[in-house]
Amino acid sequence: MARLVSLLRGIALWRWLITSFAALTLFSPAVHAALPAVTSSGGGAATDYMVQMRDYVGLAIGLIALVLSGYAFIAVSGGAIAKFNEWRAGKAELGDLKMVFIVGGLLLLVVIYLVTQAVGVIASSGTFAGGG
Repeated sequence: MARLVSLLRGIALWRWLITSFAALTLFSPAVHAALPAVTSSGGGAATDYMVQMRDYVGLAIGLIALVLSGYAFIAVSGGAIAKFNEWRAGKAELGDLKMVFIVGGLLLLVVIYLVTQAVGVIASSGTFAGGG
């Protein structure tokens, strides 16, 4: 029983110490110091957090555009490799293989051009960093 009482006193002491420390740190003048200036994702100082969020949304749109271009590259590459394997097995002719490579290359050029134009339009409308 004496051991339990000493344990409870120890817990009460720790609870008092933690509460006192928390109260002292929350009401300390150093805690209420000024926040640092907001930095924009473009590298310069942003005026407020809404501008910073708008910049982040724009960067996310650019990232989605890059992922779309990467997916197009993987899809065209997979189709070209599959057609090459068919040609090696004798199931497709060389003309078919050439056509897949030519059309795939043109498709990649069109996708990259359209994504670049879309990101440029969004940037020029001032939706994200670098626009204006």
